[in-house]
Amino acid sequence: MQYRIGEVTNNNFRNRRFFCISGEWYFSTRENLHVGPFFDKEEAEIELMFFLRHVNEGGIYANIASEQRVFSVHC
Repeated sequence: MQYRIGEVTNNNFRNRRFFCISGEWYFSTRENLHVGPFFDKEEAEIELMFFLRHVNEGGIYANIASEQRVFSVHC
């Protein structure tokens, strides 16, 4: 299993990745993308898993992440 440089274990869901504003949930990425809103934290966790899979498969977010742009995605 691959880990980020300097980490011993893989922590896919860090507490700081999820946040709630006015009852709506969001997740953030290492590239400082803020994605949401979602109905609850569980939905945000599921969407983060889809997002990470999309990035790993080389989707559009992979290009954005590599350029380290900052923006928000709203559903």
